[in-house]
Amino acid sequence: MNNTELNGVGQVFGLDGTPLDLRNLPDSQAVRWVMRRKMEVLTAVRFGLLNIDEACTRYGISMEELLSWKSAIDRFGPVGLHASRLRRQSSVSKKVSSRRKKKENGPNYRIRGEHSSD
Repeated sequence: MNNTELNGVGQVFGLDGTPLDLRNLPDSQAVRWVMRRKMEVLTAVRFGLLNIDEACTRYGISMEELLSWKSAIDRFGPVGLHASRLRRQSSVSKKVSSRRKKKENGPNYRIRGEHSSD
């Protein structure tokens, strides 16, 4: 009996419609994490083929990275898993954080003609 039967799920399918099981999940030595591989790992976790700890150990990724993939899917769907989308989102988050800091520290500008006393 496999994990999917224990969790009451009949069969799990990947993006291309092929059935997923532990044998045909992405290679644990995968170098590049393309959208399809990320989706297959997340699908395996979601439907009980792997638990989160097993997935992180098997693929050498952090829990934060796996959860960021899940968050990207929740917000943007599968296209959210493209590396460029994740980088862009990270960049936006950093800009927002920077703006918040500037707002908290007050404006950073000088009035024309004003000189620094340095």
